[in-house]
Amino acid sequence: MENSISTTAPTTHDDVNSKTIVERIKRHTEAYGLSEGRKAYEGTTVALGDKPWWDEEVSRPLMAYFKEERLREEREQHALELEKARAQAVQQTVYVSQPAAQTAMSFAPGASPDVGQINVGESFKAGYYTSMSKP
Repeated sequence: MENSISTTAPTTHDDVNSKTIVERIKRHTEAYGLSEGRKAYEGTTVALGDKPWWDEEVSRPLMAYFKEERLREEREQHALELEKARAQAVQQTVYVSQPAAQTAMSFAPGASPDVGQINVGESFKAGYYTSMSKP
């Protein structure tokens, strides 16, 4: 017996249509990432890019899809970088300056209390107080 491999290829390309191409490239992109999806698109363009329906039915929808995917990846990357920066940030100590009760905490009956100053930083200098009251 003779060993031979027989493959049957369709004689017509009725099973190849623009919707199938777009869906398969989208699935490939979702499975393997944007760069691999672009490679699949470029390879398919070499094979079928000369078809009259290619630009309108395949290229435009895929370019819009690739743009959305790129923007989505950029947003996700930005969110990850922001989360990482927040996790690595040193939390700053907050010191609240309150003078002695007999000087700054005496309020006339019915008067609203006035917030003085909050010092944010590495250290606090005792006795430092600035009134923030409005005239």
